[in-house]
Amino acid sequence: MKLEILQENLTKKLGSVTRIIPSKPQLPILSHVLLSAKNNHLTLTSSNLETTIIISLGAKIESEGEFTVPARTLSELVASLPPGKITLQVKQSLLEITISQFHGQINGSPAAEFPPNPTDDLHSVWKVNAAGLFQALGQTMFSSATDESRAVLTGVLFKFDSDFVTLAATDGFRLSVVKVSKSSDLPEGQSQVIIPTRTLVEITKLLNDENPDQITINFLKSNQVLFSLSDTKIYSQLIAGNFPNFEKIIPAESSVRIKIPSEELLKGIRLAAIFARDSANIVKLKIAGSKLKIMANAAQVGENESEIDIEVDKGSGEDFQIAFNFRYLLDFLTSLGSKAADVTIDFTTPLAPGVFHLPSDKNFLHLIMPVRVQG
Repeated sequence: MKLEILQENLTKKLGSVTRIIPSKPQLPILSHVLLSAKNNHLTLTSSNLETTIIISLGAKIESEGEFTVPARTLSELVASLPPGKITLQVKQSLLEITISQFHGQINGSPAAEFPPNPTDDLHSVWKVNAAGLFQALGQTMFSSATDESRAVLTGVLFKFDSDFVTLAATDGFRLSVVKVSKSSDLPEGQSQVIIPTRTLVEITKLLNDENPDQITINFLKSNQVLFSLSDTKIYSQLIAGNFPNFEKIIPAESSVRIKIPSEELLKGIRLAAIFARDSANIVKLKIAGSKLKIMANAAQVGENESEIDIEVDKGSGEDFQIAFNFRYLLDFLTSLGSKAADVTIDFTTPLAPGVFHLPSDKNFLHLIMPVRVQG
């Protein structure tokens, strides 16, 4: 195998494929990237057995072939080289890299040792607006669990209905739900799937890098999903199991509803967090007329109280008080970025979940379970 390729292009694509490679892979070969030279294209493939990324980029191929080398070594080396044309050539068990006044060699392994690519045994297809999917994932992924003991909670549910797709994620303490309007025909015979959040994180990074208009999502018969955009394919295993019936934990009614500027609420929670982090992460919210008081105290540190102007849209809310883990509030508020000027919060009782809505986006809600406190 011998080819020429631009350093700038190879650096960018190597950065994308190496992101999924774990620091301690299950198999030594999974620390490698597969290089395939064919038809004036260099194809880069990486895998962690759950997710496989395949990226193709243009190259001048002198002789075709396949070879694997340690991904991070190659990525770091190419990124450190000057811009220009790089020559890659396989000689026996080595990959030679040459550019201007640099020459290096990396030990590699035969392509036959690398896991085979997943098969495209197509079951159904969904084409979706890329910007809409990017926003929906940003509104949900942070609520999924990282604890592998309940695997179904480590992914995002995609539930397909006649006119829209509902995305939901929960870790048992919070819940994010967003509805994506139907932008194309929905998958036939597909009611719902759970896609690992780790995979979706990579999808959002690629969407941010490539900025495509549309992404094609293929559901395969092998209990896998394939995301296709321009020159990149991402395969992922789906998570088996039943996602919790999240609708039943969303309160049907509320006794109090307030509207509050999201930036002001974020500032108040960040101030309270300075004290709350030494007191089980607890912050208290108290409605006092047209003010919301945000309070936290820690015996060894001190206490604080902030006041924010609010609109009480439902109920009086006078002296209503509820406590939350500040980290969940921060995750929600920081996920909004500059997209939402105001947030509405529905309360029922101090022990019932708080439900957060965006007046600017009726298809989204976020729920946080309260913390039981004394006094």
